[in-house]
Amino acid sequence: KLLGQCRDELRTAWNHGKTLGNGFSRQVEPVKNMVEWFSSNDYPRYAMHQNISGRNQMVLLIDEQGKIADCMVVEATGASYLDALSCTIVRERASFRPALDEAGKPTRAIYYTPPVVWRQH
Repeated sequence: KLLGQCRDELRTAWNHGKTLGNGFSRQVEPVKNMVEWFSSNDYPRYAMHQNISGRNQMVLLIDEQGKIADCMVVEATGASYLDALSCTIVRERASFRPALDEAGKPTRAIYYTPPVVWRQH
């Protein structure tokens, strides 16, 4: 029960579930397309030699300044180091325009990334 209450409070604090017209005048949005965050050079040699691939998706907590406050994997690749690498890369390379509340003031928000696919080219 306490975990559920904590989860609900976190969702409220990070404006989870709000959409335009429901508390926001603008949703959080990346400055650059996510494709530009990753390069083929990011694929680890170990994974390449072991022919390890996978797909993951992350949820990012974006603060009022558009900075990533946290990154959590919500769909895992099955290779924990690929999931950790995904969050590391996003933290280093991604930037966001913060969400704006109905008054036009920057506010916290949650951003679900499109899936990241790790595979050899």
